[in-house]
Amino acid sequence: MQIIYNKSSHFKDYEMVKLAISNQKGGVGKTTLAFNLAKMFSAKGYRVLLCDLDPQGNLTSTVLNLDEDELPSAIIHKRKPGPAHALTLFAEEAELQPVEISETLHLIGATEKLGDAQSASMESVLVHFEENLGELAESYDLVLIDSLPSFGNIMTAIQNAVEHIIIPTMADEYGVKAVKQQLKTVKAIKKKLNSNIEVLGIIINMIDRRPTQLQSYSLDQINEFILSESVLNDNVLIAPYITRKKELAESISLGKALFEYKKHSDQQRALEGIAQVILERAGITNKSHQIAL
Repeated sequence: MQIIYNKSSHFKDYEMVKLAISNQKGGVGKTTLAFNLAKMFSAKGYRVLLCDLDPQGNLTSTVLNLDEDELPSAIIHKRKPGPAHALTLFAEEAELQPVEISETLHLIGATEKLGDAQSASMESVLVHFEENLGELAESYDLVLIDSLPSFGNIMTAIQNAVEHIIIPTMADEYGVKAVKQQLKTVKAIKKKLNSNIEVLGIIINMIDRRPTQLQSYSLDQINEFILSESVLNDNVLIAPYITRKKELAESISLGKALFEYKKHSDQQRALEGIAQVILERAGITNKSHQIAL
C-alpha cells in the first residue's frame, strides 16, 4: 500500500506529532484509550498512524476485530512479520506499509513476534525505530503509540522517539505508585536520550461516578505528587475523568469506538474533552477548533 495524501487541508503547518500512551502498570486502560483517541482524531479528519507496540497485540485485534490467527498477511504471515508489523519499525532500511483502516486512520499492528525487539541490540533498536518513525512524518498529522506495560528496549525506543507521553492511571492504591514509576522513567530518558520528551497529561480512568473514599484519597495523593514535581505542569491532570461504566467495555468487545456505540454517554463526553485537551497541548489545534462527532 502506497501512502499518499492530499497535502492541502485546514490543518496548521506543523511536523508530525508523536504521542505515546504509557504506564508500566497493566490494566489501566491504555489500549482502550489509544483506540478511542485514534478513532476520534481520525473521524475529525486528522491523518493518524496508530501503532501497537505491545507484543500482546490487543490493540491490533481490537482495531481489526480479528483474532491473531486471522490477521492480514501485511501484519503476519506464517509467523513471519510483514510490512505492517511493529517489529518492522525496528529493522534497518525498513519498508513500512501500514494497514489502511480508513482514509485517515492507518495501523501498524503487533503480535508476540514483537518481543524479538527486546533482545536486539539497544543501539540498533533506538536508531532504527527513530529513523523509521521519522520516514512517516510527511504522511501523517500524528502518530499514537500504545506502549507495552514493561520496561526494556521497546519502551526505551518509544520514549526516545516521541515528544509527548500520556499516562492513564486509576484512582486506587497503586495509582500514585504507577505515576511515580512512569515519571521516573521519563525523567531518565529526558536526561540521557531525549531532552524534548514531556508528560502531556495524566488521565484518571475507571473511577466511580461518585468516587469512593479510597478513590478520593488516591486523587489527593496524585495531585500532591504532581505539585511536588517541577517537571510536571500543575494542570497535567486532565479533566474530566473517565467513569467506570459497561458501555466502554461493550464497545471494545464489538471493535467499535465509544462514539460509534453510545455517542451521548458520560464516558464519551469525557473522552471528547480529553481528546480536545490533548490536541491543544500538542499544538495541532486551537480552542476554536472543537471536536464534534
